[in-house]
Amino acid sequence: MAQPLAAHSAPPGGALALRVSAGTAQLQGLSPEHLLIAARRRQLPHAAQLECAALDSQLPVLARNLQRATPADKAAAQAALEQTQARFRALRC
Repeated sequence: MAQPLAAHSAPPGGALALRVSAGTAQLQGLSPEHLLIAARRRQLPHAAQLECAALDSQLPVLARNLQRATPADKAAAQAALEQTQARFRALRC
């Protein structure tokens, strides 16, 4: 006779799903960190997901602007970067 199904159940806490997702992510060229970020963002409201995606592209630009800023413009560039970083953290991106 066949053994009970309980003996072959999946690991607790969705570990199997995480392993499968991690394997899929590696095949697609995503790092485990990107996989965790994507999982966290799926739980956000749609508007927050869109804003996080926009902030993802804005943050590197603002960081470059700060590095390239003249001494006169450095304070404004720093303030813009810090404001965007604060919004990124507030949204829990």
